[in-house]
Parts: sequence; C-alpha cells; structure tokens
Amino acid sequence: MIRLGREYRTALSDTVAGSLAVAGAEGSLVGGFFGDVAFKYAQDPDGDRSILLQSLAASLRAPTRAGLYASDLLYKLGMLGTVIGFVVMLGSMEGMQKFDVETLREALQQMTAGMAIALLTTIAGLVCGILLRIQYNIADSLAAEVLRTTVRITEVRLVPGLVAAGKGAAPIAGGSDVRQ
Repeated sequence: MIRLGREYRTALSDTVAGSLAVAGAEGSLVGGFFGDVAFKYAQDPDGDRSILLQSLAASLRAPTRAGLYASDLLYKLGMLGTVIGFVVMLGSMEGMQKFDVETLREALQQMTAGMAIALLTTIAGLVCGILLRIQYNIADSLAAEVLRTTVRITEVRLVPGLVAAGKGAAPIAGGSDVRQ
C-alpha cells in the first residue's frame, strides 16, 4: 500500500509539473501519456485521444482492483468461518446419547468453542476487510485525482501548446497550478 501511495504521488507531481517539456518524458506513466498525446497530435491534429485516456485510466486504477478484490475476499472468508463455527457448534450435539450433567457440560464446551470460531472469524474478516477497503479506496481516489489533473493539463496546456507550436507561436509552458 505504501508503494501505491508513492507511485500515485509521483504520478501526481509529474502531472502537476506537466508541460510541453514533460511531453518527451517516457520514464513515467503520465509523462508517457503526454508523449503519446503529442505524438498522436503530430500524426492527426483532429484525432480522438479518448483511447489514450482510457488506457491511462486503466493503468492508474489497475493496482487498486486487486486490493478491492482482496477486501471482498476477506469479508467472504469471515462469513465462511462463521458457517464453519456453527457446524462445529452443532456437531457437538451429534454424539449426545444421554442427557446427564457431565455430557451436557462437554457439549456446552464444544458449542462454546464453535461459537468462538464463528464470532472471531466474522470479526477478523470484517475488520481486516474494512481496513483494507479504506486503504484501497484512498488509493483509488488518488488515481482519480491524477487522472483528472492529467486530463486538465492535456486539454488546457498540452494540446493548446501543440496548436500554438504548429502555428509558429511559442509553446505554452507550465507555470500555473492547474488544480485551481
């Protein structure tokens, strides 16, 4: 999770620093996107950039999908443990043939163990699933922020800069914070 946060912060800082100078930076996901947009614009100035944008969005959100799946899996494993605990609890009643105090005491101890399994696995699955889900929701919102900022820089700075450069004017370089 820490690695994801670092990757998204790097992508966001690349995006915020993005300008025509970044368009050649192939070392990062966002820099590569800017380079692809510039290349595609050079090939077809009126072309559609939505496929490039969809590809960037998929690349940014791919790491979070595994985490969201894992958190859902934790919920399901907690419920599976609940069912297993109930089976253990009810299984303690299977061998009872006489209802004296000692037999009932043993059955209640086994039932308590089964109930403990059921409750502890439910709690563990819910708590771990919730904690993991929170972290990956934060990562997903970071990915969305990177994507929004990248789109804004592309449409407000990069493409108009490419148009201006194509008309012989000086290209627009980044200078203002585009998140305002």
